[in-house]
Amino acid sequence: MVVVNTPRSQALIGYCGGLGPATENLEAGVNVPCCAITANSPDGKPIADADPLVVTATARVANSGMELNNRRTSLTVRGKPPMCIEPVTGELVLKNLRRPRSVSVQPLDGAGRPLGGSIPAWLSSQGWTFRLDEPATTWFVVAFGQ
Repeated sequence: MVVVNTPRSQALIGYCGGLGPATENLEAGVNVPCCAITANSPDGKPIADADPLVVTATARVANSGMELNNRRTSLTVRGKPPMCIEPVTGELVLKNLRRPRSVSVQPLDGAGRPLGGSIPAWLSSQGWTFRLDEPATTWFVVAFGQ
């Protein structure tokens, strides 16, 4: 497990299953064995004060038909589009945030455009919690209401 815990960028990379690994502002309870989850502040403020946040949740990604050598150290066949992406499912918690009275989570498509409507977030005992189920995507913009 690799944990990145800086004021403006935080990440959980590796085995993130179950609630356990955490940073100052990010906790994951996901249903894939290995993934990378990040939270970044695009406005230059610390995550605890940022508005918005960009959150990513990624697992395995490969081109269709891609093949690795027997030692899994290099490609023998590059494959071709479309890319196959293993969705990360479960819950993310944004915690120790100083300002929000409400949280809006907008899933994004591969080009960074809104993908459907926002998904619900709720205040739990750990912090602001939201599900990573539907729609299946790898990134989100999280905005905070005052």
